[in-house]
This record gives sequence, C-alpha cells and structure tokens, in this order.
Amino acid sequence: MLGEPPLQSQEEMDAMERLFNEREAFFDARHAEFKHLYPDETIAVLNGEVIEHDPDLGALLVRLEDRGVDPRDVWMEFVQVNTLFIL
Repeated sequence: MLGEPPLQSQEEMDAMERLFNEREAFFDARHAEFKHLYPDETIAVLNGEVIEHDPDLGALLVRLEDRGVDPRDVWMEFVQVNTLFIL
C-alpha cells in the first residue's frame, strides 16, 4: 500500500535484535558505574562510549545537535538510581 514502510527482512530484524542485545548487555554490565557517574540522567552512547549526559533530555538533544551528532545515531538510556514501588 502506498505510503507504508517496506517490511523488514528476517536478516534486518535479526541484526536489530543483535544490536538491541549488545546495547542491553553494555548497559547492564555498567549500570552500577553509570548510577554513580550519571544518577537520574539520560546518557547518550555512541560506539560504546558515553558522549553526553544530562538530567534534561531536551538539553541533551540540543548538545548532541551542537556537536553535529544526529540523535538518531546514538543510543540513549535513562540511568535510574532508585526504583519506586507502588503497592
């Protein structure tokens, strides 16, 4: 149908799953370190390195663009220090 994005191939979906798993493993392995360095901030990761961080996502996006980094090219994750449980 016109205007709909093309379906992704199995290879593309497998590659996206591998990338997701790599990013998740990267974050999980460093979560304690990130909690200490970037408490309650969003981090921007590019090529396995934190290139920016900020508690304000809008400010983080502006700084990425100021550096010439397309926010779509980085992985961003919020580093939550405390988990709130509601009973």
